[in-house]
Amino acid sequence: MYLDQPEQPLERAVFWTEYILRHKGAPHMRSAALDLAWYQVHLLDVYAFLASILLLSSFLTCKIISLLCCRRKKEMDSSSRSSKKKTN
Repeated sequence: MYLDQPEQPLERAVFWTEYILRHKGAPHMRSAALDLAWYQVHLLDVYAFLASILLLSSFLTCKIISLLCCRRKKEMDSSSRSSKKKTN
C-alpha cells in the first residue's frame, strides 16, 4: 500500500528541492515558532497561570480547613467550660 504512490521518493525529493530553489528558500513554509520569543515557545505564561491557580486553590483550602478547625475547637472549649461550670 505504501508503494502505491504516483511518484517515486527520489522524484518527490527532487521536486521539493527545486520548489525551495524556485521560491528562494520558501519563507512562507517557515514555522511560526521561529518568530516567537523563548518564553512563548515554552508556554511559560500558561504554566505560570496554572501554577497560580493551583497555589491559590491550595491556599484557600488550607484557610477554610483552619477556620473550620478553629471554630470547632472554640465550640468544644466553650462546651467544656459550660459543663465544668454546671458541675461546680
